[in-house]
Amino acid sequence: MRSPTDLREAGSSLVEIMMSIGCGAIIIAAVLTSGVALQRSYMAVEGYSMAEGDQLRVQDYIALDCRRALSAAVVNNTLTLLVPKYYDAAGAAKTPTYTTNGAIQYSGRVVQDAVTTLSSSSVTSATANFTSADVGKVVVISNFAVGTTISSVTNATTAVLSSSSTADGTAQSLQIDSSVIISYYQSGTNFMRSVAGTAKAIASNVDSFTVNPQDLSSSVTCSITFAPRFVYLPGPGPVNGTTVFSNTFLRNAGARQ
Repeated sequence: MRSPTDLREAGSSLVEIMMSIGCGAIIIAAVLTSGVALQRSYMAVEGYSMAEGDQLRVQDYIALDCRRALSAAVVNNTLTLLVPKYYDAAGAAKTPTYTTNGAIQYSGRVVQDAVTTLSSSSVTSATANFTSADVGKVVVISNFAVGTTISSVTNATTAVLSSSSTADGTAQSLQIDSSVIISYYQSGTNFMRSVAGTAKAIASNVDSFTVNPQDLSSSVTCSITFAPRFVYLPGPGPVNGTTVFSNTFLRNAGARQ
């Protein structure tokens, strides 16, 4: 029978320990690499989803407002739309009526005796009954830019507008406070939508915004380029952005062929 002192102590050799450490390091490296790859994949999918949401939101907003717009204008690459004022200050829906020429209007005041002078910002009307409360309100009148407002009131029959007339006119229709101004423009990397002077970003990471100023009497064409949110390249080189296009007919467009 062996004595306990004859038994050798069991243990691992240096080679076995080194092999164990090496195998453990390989496993840890694989886990870390998989984790980084999953994180990048998550960020890429999240960036794609956010970009797609922004693109759809911009297209929906522009299409909605253009279909409601009475007129459109482009100044300094800013799209300005004149949309009927469907609700009053209390949020109640307005009842639409027709002007003498058959155009739909939503409340507001309408006079038919407005007089304008070429290159002048003044408008006169014997029946308008202008008051100081009219300052800042949107007006719709021929020969004036889209989105024109009342800058000041001289007296009950004369008001000064925010733009100048492009022609002489008499017995013109003048609508006061029947429309609201909606504008679209790029501010830095944000795409802005302004309603009655209150602006809000509806998309981010915008690289460029271009409006086609042609044929604004019937349709609006614009393009927006979004810079990529997630960029990972093994080598040098730019990543192209995504460009979305919108072509929408206006409310009062003629025959669409």
